[in-house]
Amino acid sequence: MKKFYPLFVFTFLYSISFCQISITTTGTAFTQDFNTLVSTGASSTLPVGWAFLETGTSANTTYGADNGAANSGNTYSYGTTGAVDRAFGGLQSGNLNPIVGASFVNNTGTIITSLIIAYTGEQWRLGTANRVDRLEFSLSTNATSITSGTYTPLTALNFIAPTTTGVVGLLDGNATANSTLINATINGLNIAVGSTFWIRWADFNATGADDGLAIDNFSISANGSTPLPPCAEPTAQPTNLSLTATSNSVAGSFSIIPSPTTVENYLVVRSLTSPLTQLPQDGTNYTVGQPINAGNGTVIALSNDGTFTDNNTAPSTQYFYFVFSIQDQFCTGAPNYYLVNPLTLDITTPALLACNTPAEPTLLSNPLSTSNTAISGSFTGSGASKYLVVRCTTTPLTTAPANATIYTAGQTLGNGVVVSYNSSNTFSATGLTPATLYYFFIYAANENCTGAPVYSSISLSGNQTTTNNANNIPPGYYATVNTQTCSALKTVLFDIIKPTVANPAPTYAGICTMYPSTDFKVSDFSNNNVIWDMYSDNPTGPDPYEFEYQIDVDGCGGSGANNPPIPGSAEGILYNREHSFPQAWFGGSVEPMYSDAMHIFPTDKEVNNKRSNFPYGKVSTPTFTSLNGGKLGANTTAGYAGVVFEPINEYKGDFARSHFYMITAYQDKVAAWQANKPEIFNGNAYTAFDDWYLLLMYQWHIADPVSPKEISRNDAVYLLQGNRNPYIDNPQYVNAVFQCASALPVLITTFIAKNIDNKVELNWKVTYEHSFKKYVIERSIDGRIFNAIGEVESRNVPTYNFDDNKLPKYATLYYRLKLQDVNGTFTYSKIIIVNIIKNETDVNIYPNPVIDNLSVEFKETLTVQNVLLITDITGRILKQQIVPAFSKKINIAVNNLTKGGTYILKMESGIKIFHKSFLVL
Repeated sequence: MKKFYPLFVFTFLYSISFCQISITTTGTAFTQDFNTLVSTGASSTLPVGWAFLETGTSANTTYGADNGAANSGNTYSYGTTGAVDRAFGGLQSGNLNPIVGASFVNNTGTIITSLIIAYTGEQWRLGTANRVDRLEFSLSTNATSITSGTYTPLTALNFIAPTTTGVVGLLDGNATANSTLINATINGLNIAVGSTFWIRWADFNATGADDGLAIDNFSISANGSTPLPPCAEPTAQPTNLSLTATSNSVAGSFSIIPSPTTVENYLVVRSLTSPLTQLPQDGTNYTVGQPINAGNGTVIALSNDGTFTDNNTAPSTQYFYFVFSIQDQFCTGAPNYYLVNPLTLDITTPALLACNTPAEPTLLSNPLSTSNTAISGSFTGSGASKYLVVRCTTTPLTTAPANATIYTAGQTLGNGVVVSYNSSNTFSATGLTPATLYYFFIYAANENCTGAPVYSSISLSGNQTTTNNANNIPPGYYATVNTQTCSALKTVLFDIIKPTVANPAPTYAGICTMYPSTDFKVSDFSNNNVIWDMYSDNPTGPDPYEFEYQIDVDGCGGSGANNPPIPGSAEGILYNREHSFPQAWFGGSVEPMYSDAMHIFPTDKEVNNKRSNFPYGKVSTPTFTSLNGGKLGANTTAGYAGVVFEPINEYKGDFARSHFYMITAYQDKVAAWQANKPEIFNGNAYTAFDDWYLLLMYQWHIADPVSPKEISRNDAVYLLQGNRNPYIDNPQYVNAVFQCASALPVLITTFIAKNIDNKVELNWKVTYEHSFKKYVIERSIDGRIFNAIGEVESRNVPTYNFDDNKLPKYATLYYRLKLQDVNGTFTYSKIIIVNIIKNETDVNIYPNPVIDNLSVEFKETLTVQNVLLITDITGRILKQQIVPAFSKKINIAVNNLTKGGTYILKMESGIKIFHKSFLVL
């Protein structure tokens, strides 16, 4: 392991930034054989456009000629002594680190969309036997030198030393055994005409003395796209505008212009008067709610399907609507509006109706979720506009809510305190006293009517006692969180968790000493504790290798334990600290982000290196697969086509919540990070991430809920670092904070089903339908294979329903919703279970909850052999057991099921005989 000296490091750069290599045509390769490099002595003369950088105490502005004999760190012109044939590279040492590269300018007259790069990697010296060295390739489209800008690693163009055994010393880099032909195509680029880009090779810091590595016979070829034409002005407007109104909304539809046409979208503008005093301006992109050039119009929608909804209207008011054709795709100068005779129609909204008394809500969750200082729960709504939640420490509530009065969180109501007043069917009471019994009263309220709000005469009620756990959420930690949502809630969380004098991040070296408290687990091979590495852990079987805890000269880096040598793999040798939120994203070794334990996990060093600074993503064709199934390769998520790393499903939520923590804890800094990683950040302090990444992290958060591992780690980090990850303590904060982001799908606040009169009634409540299209209702008979049975189009209303009138003859049915955006992306709701056929066999199961063994006792002796199944709540079969004929009672071992989970016990014989749930403690 090399030693580095951080003090008094002098850095020199030699590059010809004013003479980039000009790429003038696509499909034609530029080549460089480096034969103009000196063959003896030292020089600073390079081929046009090429540069090198040396850092370290021995850095200078010259490179030396060498045949592989030199073992000191330097940038080298490698080749046989005195020969014209040269290669460009270097050798790293403890006091010098070389980087070589080149700068190019796009003079092709078209956008460069891909590059084909090829070269010969040559090894001129073996520095240390029985380990692998390499040159690491990267590319930057925003760099101004070999060091500035954001460089993206591309592993397919790395040069890995081909010779790793034999006598240490010089090699013939021209020999076949010591050279490798490397080529790859870089896709997904968008290099504009006149723009520059840089490529470079950095010497990897291998164990021991480094090898002498170089590049030769380089070639690069660019492919481009046809320049986009200017946006043409449309020549017609849409037709047949139709409007329908309620007291508080107007829905519209119109006939779009038939294809073929240059019209891709339509701008919808609303006004209280007609005509419009100002028209849309070409080249200006308008957003919903934006005024039209300070005129009398306001943008309502950008529609591509001929429909729109305006939810910001007042009762008894006349509104005028105007629709303009637009060309704004696949052209320059977009958007181009057609301003002549826009499609126009007006409508007057009806007056408010008198308020009806709503029915009270039902089915309060039991037990309520609790911590030391908070209690949260959910209930089934009654179709009312909003719900008032009140808490008390005594019962009953002495004062009922008064009609026409709106209550706010924290307000006193009789002997109670208002928890929330909103449309959600969930609530969270915070700032409570530990070990205290609280009573909750929930009233429905109707709004959007005269005399509003009108409250239900009866409340839904329940109670729960707060916990008093020493290592749980500290009393009052989230006391300032009340009814806030979106950016306001994110700011409240930022004020709670930001690193301060009271919440200091540990030192970077101190991270290593935290791992016995934060990241230990029991070995799969012994009773010893080992490092919990999410890049190598196998949750469903023995790990491929494990790491014993150890501190070495690198800070962390314990050796592998219980793992035999893995042929052809560099995994399982060392672990180190992985910034799951890469440090390059926030500018390098910048505190306190650099040492924040919330996002720094112990991981295999090789997999950590492979992941590098790439974002997380979805990979279908990996270029690298770790031994536990993590994958590196091109992203398949819409919105970004670069290289990404995909961890295994079991830990995707862990990494997502660590990312949400980072953009919350450093909300005051995150806007500036766009310059470091523009493909990830949008420069906005609220959402922080580009739409594609925010949606991906949200999906991973939903698909992989908070685990006991995360809870335990969060508690441990809090004890050591002084702050917490709020998205682990309160996973619902993810929805509450980011629900206003247009990138996220519709949020389902309630999804319930009832079996009534030979049909299943499905009801669901939603919020924030951004660019949303429809709900697809899917049904399953086994909880695994789902089929679509109907669709409900988005109407931008809070409540939807669907009746399943054609029920198959099965005892249990499973339902889920497929939520589809207008752009075709979709997500799934939770799965709900409906019992259709009543139990045909009376059965008792006990104890419930259970710890080790579950007893199943039948009221009548079984007459035939049956199959008993245990599934999770999604229908996935976890265990099955034959129940012989003439059985009266059987026992089932459940100690191998995950503790704290709810499971379903089924027995099948043609149709299901019974269906019961149980909880494992």
